[in-house]
Amino acid sequence: MKKAKKVLLLALCAVLLVGATIAGTVAYLTAKTTEVKNTFTSGNVAIDLKEYAVDPQTGKKDTTDIVTGLENLKLIPGREIEKNPFVTVPSTSEDCYVFVKIVNGLGKAVTINGMDNWVELDNGYYRYEDIVTASQKGKAIDVFTSITCANVDFSTIAEKTITITAYAVQSEGVTPEVAYTTVQGLG
Repeated sequence: MKKAKKVLLLALCAVLLVGATIAGTVAYLTAKTTEVKNTFTSGNVAIDLKEYAVDPQTGKKDTTDIVTGLENLKLIPGREIEKNPFVTVPSTSEDCYVFVKIVNGLGKAVTINGMDNWVELDNGYYRYEDIVTASQKGKAIDVFTSITCANVDFSTIAEKTITITAYAVQSEGVTPEVAYTTVQGLG
């Protein structure tokens, strides 16, 4: 009888072990899963570069007329021309560093005046002295205010240009040095 009890007990243990294994496998195979999606975006940085129109004969700016470039300005030795390019950062933009690159194709024939709020870097690049934040967004940031013509042979500078390119780089989490490296990669 003892032997029969042992066999019965072993059989019950085997049945329990098989049942537990089957139940565990079924539970494992029927487990529910969920997922979480993470979507990332980059900063929204925007800028605009324009300037006031200038009377080509007098060199005086017209603050009622905003343009995207000027042509046929008359260069006269010693004369100041009121050029006023400006950058605007819209209110929808992230806070940002603003840079400009000025390529002066006129060389020493003109002097650029009024870059008071800009830090000169190298190779014609300048960085606006402050990060452009909410209080400055939508306001014009003057690049420079005028150029003055030198006493040079103007036949050598006919059809030459001053080209200004503006850049903006999100400031959050970025140093001015990293921002400048980014700008150099674009320009």
